[in-house]
Amino acid sequence: ESDMTHGGGPPGDPPLASRLPAPIMEGMETRFPGAALAAALLAGGPGPAAAQDLMKETIRKMADHKRSLYLNGGVVHGGVRRAPSRLAAMRHSPPSDSRPYERVVFEFDTVEAPAFYGHLDSGAGRVSLDFFEASMDGPPEPCSGDLVEGVDFFPISPESLSVEINLKGPFSADVFYLASPGRVVVDVKRGA
Repeated sequence: ESDMTHGGGPPGDPPLASRLPAPIMEGMETRFPGAALAAALLAGGPGPAAAQDLMKETIRKMADHKRSLYLNGGVVHGGVRRAPSRLAAMRHSPPSDSRPYERVVFEFDTVEAPAFYGHLDSGAGRVSLDFFEASMDGPPEPCSGDLVEGVDFFPISPESLSVEINLKGPFSADVFYLASPGRVVVDVKRGA
């Protein structure tokens, strides 16, 4: 039985699909396999869930250049473009002798990076990013490395692209954005 039909919560919980607004559900599973589950998680997740308490999170604006400010938690935001953009490529670079971190780069087809916000959760081993007014044609090639386990894409709507970088353990991350072309860069290294 799938999470969409069961609900994932206690017995008697309504199915996730019945807890979602109809516009979210219409055609989502056909166009983007797995997107209905992602939409369900955004709508409150399977069963009772503890929501992220933003009042307890540190919120930081990210810079338009590398600062080597590594964080292990909190909310980040940045970017400048509030016009449609498309994910053109994703690149992954392993650590090297001169660079002791793994790098994931999201490159867009615009001069400036799209506006974004994200959540860093070292305990869960996850960096979540939401790009505004951004879309994608299809998922890029999978990537993995010493710390990066994989990257999942959730095209929630034509105007919203969510990304999760799954990591193999506790981490700290430096997130920043660059122009020409617009890029959002996530550098991760082990440890919190």
